[in-house]
Amino acid sequence: MTETTVHQILGDDDEEDEYEEEEEEDLSMMHNKRRRRQPITTAAATAEDDNNTSSEICCFAKDGSCVRKTSSGFFSYRVPKKCEKYAGERCCGTCYYKCTAADERCAFANDGTCAVANRCEKDGMKVTYAYLKYRVPNSHARYSGLWCCNSCYYKTQAFGKMCAFAKDGTCLIANECQAKGKAIEYNNLPQRVPKGYQKFVGYKCCETCYNKCRATLETCAFAETGECEVDNASMKKNGTAPAYKRFHKVPQTHPVHAGKTCCNSCYIQIKARGLKCAFMNDGECSFAKNCVKRGIECVYKNLTYKVPSSHEKYSGEKCCRTCYRKCAEHAKEVRWATVLSNLLEKTD
Repeated sequence: MTETTVHQILGDDDEEDEYEEEEEEDLSMMHNKRRRRQPITTAAATAEDDNNTSSEICCFAKDGSCVRKTSSGFFSYRVPKKCEKYAGERCCGTCYYKCTAADERCAFANDGTCAVANRCEKDGMKVTYAYLKYRVPNSHARYSGLWCCNSCYYKTQAFGKMCAFAKDGTCLIANECQAKGKAIEYNNLPQRVPKGYQKFVGYKCCETCYNKCRATLETCAFAETGECEVDNASMKKNGTAPAYKRFHKVPQTHPVHAGKTCCNSCYIQIKARGLKCAFMNDGECSFAKNCVKRGIECVYKNLTYKVPSSHEKYSGEKCCRTCYRKCAEHAKEVRWATVLSNLLEKTD
């Protein structure tokens, strides 16, 4: 698997958890077209008054464990029986899918081709999924109809298809595969060539080519005010326009550029404003320590990482890259120590 291919599945180091945070923004239209797992209904649900079909509070908000971190809204999902604490109570869709995915595995984890499972095992962490709400397409010969993660689902959807730019030899992924003598394979073909581009408008293309097209048509909103670090670095280095890798919509909370298009680097910084690394309060965050020593304000530019589930205190909370890697390395050491212990027990 090439470096670019891995990037398409998981993103850069700076983008790892960003796909989870912004799945509703980037893939909402695609999700609406796919078949979703229906909420579990129970005898208690059917016995309720017909007028009381939804709840205004997610049950997991009672103890602060709601994934969406909000208790307001109308929730028609019911917690599955496997979750004993709130079984049968109303919850939000995010918590529902998290419960249904608990202790479950993507079908492709069985043969070692699931990128999410492979990454968890590489980091020495338990294989967990935020949700498993996709079914392997009927066209798949081996796992047809089984539950799978979103990465594997989109990979099966893209199987046998080609990016439009592979036709004229300008697709980077296709060129890399050919250079290494491998068959051209895409992990996702989620986009279409945007309007305004000079060729292949409307045809399916890979994420890399799509963003390459957008970079010729758009610019980061913060470049206009000189705040875009990517734009500033590119102009300083070679005096040319930057090669943006990905675009997002500026959050509505931004006072000036709300709703405009911005690059990935600026977007990550906006999302990190006002937030702190989970390990900052305990004095364990290296970045925070350096800021204190230098006498400057501690402002994080990237908090797209989450503390691994194996951590006893801050599991799932936001943290900086340095702290994340420390946790991942510790989890890996613990895992291998457990494996070694089990082997020694068997030999005895």
